[in-house]
Amino acid sequence: MGGFFRFLAFFAVLAAVLVLVVAPLVAGPLLTQMVRDQGVRSSNLSVTLALFDPTILLGRSRSMHLSADNVDVSPATIGSIELTLGDVSLFDQSWERVDGEIRDIRLTTGGQTFAVDTLTVDGPADNANATARLSADETESLIRFAAERQGLRIDDVQFSDTGVRVTLVGVQADARLEVRGGALVLVPPRGEGGVALIQPAPSDPWQLSEAWVSDEGLNLRGTVDTTRLVDSITR
Repeated sequence: MGGFFRFLAFFAVLAAVLVLVVAPLVAGPLLTQMVRDQGVRSSNLSVTLALFDPTILLGRSRSMHLSADNVDVSPATIGSIELTLGDVSLFDQSWERVDGEIRDIRLTTGGQTFAVDTLTVDGPADNANATARLSADETESLIRFAAERQGLRIDDVQFSDTGVRVTLVGVQADARLEVRGGALVLVPPRGEGGVALIQPAPSDPWQLSEAWVSDEGLNLRGTVDTTRLVDSITR
């Protein structure tokens, strides 16, 4: 009987290893290929699941990590992605939380390319906090592009911790970058009117709530529905 019980103990340990260690390791490459099949092109894409997680028996994972470099999800390219998804359902490809950082985002639209240095996200999947940082050069390009659409030619743009100084037809004026009605607006000194730089539609999966500038550029804060955003990219 002693030998039989030792065999049962060995079998239980083996089964636990298969479920808690081998299964997540095997699932990782399969999930990586699934992401590629959805149209995500990357030179170094990797999806890994948390080890020692019994919820994998139910088709779930307490944590999934996505790492990628040189990502192409037309019309955008991304330098690197490091995201951790929490409480993941492997069957319906959903998640409850997200945390991580995306670097060097370039989006081409309307014949113009916009760049974001870093984007950090943290919080519930459908309403995560997001903070984007744009360099001074990219913010200047954004201001010039928006002004030209309204027939205005800007000679110079300078940034400081207090705001933006814009030179228009040889005349300098201090302005502010702030979020009004969900849109990023370049506000003139008197605070009336302004030039909309970024204006998400109500149906977009992301919304703006705050903006502030420094001599290094522009910071934007808002929320993003990551599930809807991924659906719009991969469908």
